[in-house]
Amino acid sequence: MYVNTGTLYLFGGWNGSEDLDDLWSFNTTTERWTLLCRHSGMVNGPSPRSCHKMVFDPVHEKLYLLGRYLDNAQRVPSNMY
Repeated sequence: MYVNTGTLYLFGGWNGSEDLDDLWSFNTTTERWTLLCRHSGMVNGPSPRSCHKMVFDPVHEKLYLLGRYLDNAQRVPSNMY
């Protein structure tokens, strides 16, 4: 969460049948969600994923995303965005 603006960010997840790669922001003042990017994997962003970690660096105003769930048949090195 970015405390200066009261903004919470949410990336991807699992919808019950597939991983997602959408990026949302939530304004804690207005209590409204905004879709920032529907498919980040199509614009050189992270691929669809779940079970990942995300942090916000308030000094540089950047989001960092690491890891994802992979079943045994799809093991590949983790990446960071």
